[in-house]
Amino acid sequence: MFSGAQNTVVAGGTFTETIANNYSVKRNDEGLKKLYKKIAPGAFHNSGERFDPPKCHPDTRLAVLKAIMDWVETTYMTCFIMWLYGPAGAGKSAIAQTIAEQCHTLGILAGSFFFSRTAPGRNDSSQLMATLVYQLIMVEPRMRRHVEEALQHDPMVLDRSLEAQMIALIVKPLSKVFPKDQGPEQAPKARLIIIDGLDECQGHEAQRYILKVFHGFLKDLPIQLILLIVSRPEQHIRDSFNLQAISAVTTTIALDDTYEPDSDIKIFLDSKFDDIKSTHPYKSQIPSDWPPPTAIQQLVKKSSGQFIYASTVVKYVKSSRHRPTRRLDIIFGLSSRGRDIPFAEIDNLYTLIFDLVEDPEEVLRVLSFIILSLTTGSVSPEVRSDPQADLRLLYNLACILVGIIRHIISIFYKENGCRSNVVQVLDFARLSRLGSFGSRSAGEKAKSLCQCHA
Repeated sequence: MFSGAQNTVVAGGTFTETIANNYSVKRNDEGLKKLYKKIAPGAFHNSGERFDPPKCHPDTRLAVLKAIMDWVETTYMTCFIMWLYGPAGAGKSAIAQTIAEQCHTLGILAGSFFFSRTAPGRNDSSQLMATLVYQLIMVEPRMRRHVEEALQHDPMVLDRSLEAQMIALIVKPLSKVFPKDQGPEQAPKARLIIIDGLDECQGHEAQRYILKVFHGFLKDLPIQLILLIVSRPEQHIRDSFNLQAISAVTTTIALDDTYEPDSDIKIFLDSKFDDIKSTHPYKSQIPSDWPPPTAIQQLVKKSSGQFIYASTVVKYVKSSRHRPTRRLDIIFGLSSRGRDIPFAEIDNLYTLIFDLVEDPEEVLRVLSFIILSLTTGSVSPEVRSDPQADLRLLYNLACILVGIIRHIISIFYKENGCRSNVVQVLDFARLSRLGSFGSRSAGEKAKSLCQCHA
């Protein structure tokens, strides 16, 4: 355009550029500017906002990663949705991040959105579709002009429902780029969309709606877009995936003992402690046989299959301003922690989950019963004084787990009857954080119940 022109000034207007394959593109970036304003860059797998995101440590999670990649590359033909789920702290986002990076390298990542309950722009669905559309344009540039046309035709489309945005900005543009009558040899390979932390999107209805929209339209696209959903097993999300229409096209992976998390956690801890011994400023003061194998075994056991525990321990121990040996002693209660809060990250996670429940008094009563029953096989004299107490508590537990404290399921839930991370919750309760949950009296009651067997 304007080949050989010199000292030329052009202001405003719409231009038509003829390009090699003999179709014309009307260039008007006003539509895309509206798209850019609705994007959440922090939701990208490689965003600056999420710099150094959690990812799988080398030689860990190999079985889970292989199962997901096998689905991405082959078995998507029978199920175009995968649900990866597990309790809080199980390492779901690290797996999602690792898969995103692998698929990006292979050129089969269509887009990603990493929800975060505490990050504006990533804590609701208002910027979800625009963010995915932008990434799809980067992967398939021929979509651009059709998306521009849709935004020019309806300047308010980005304020419409997710369903309307999906149709106007993804379904129709892709249908124009890839006609349905194209031969199999012309069809592009399947591309993956990752939505991580669905449970962190504000509103249960919004979470269900996201599933409904993607299920409703992905199957009718002219190219194969497949969807990896990663979340905690919240009851309303489980209910959505249990719907026959969705379950028929969904394969699931539960982060349970099937994938041997203990072995992976040991590999992670061994590697990280070796790093500490070789790079820490106080490495000259660290014995060569530190930490002893029994310490690693204890940390693996206390992790209960949850990578967040092992990761938090490592972050605390490797502090460059402290001696690692003493910090590990603090973890095991062999030294006074002073003002330190070794498990602040875990405390924050559980505090956030507990803050979401609707009946703190009853939750604390039932939670105390669970902890005491699982750890001692008995309950407090207060409960034993009433012969019907166990029965009432178990009944309340059943009701609550189904309804009132659906968020607590995310802490204790494990597939196939596997271990829960009750040790971590017990430590959380015993180390005074539950005192601010609900009323003071309820918090003190829960702590006293937990402390009776400390």
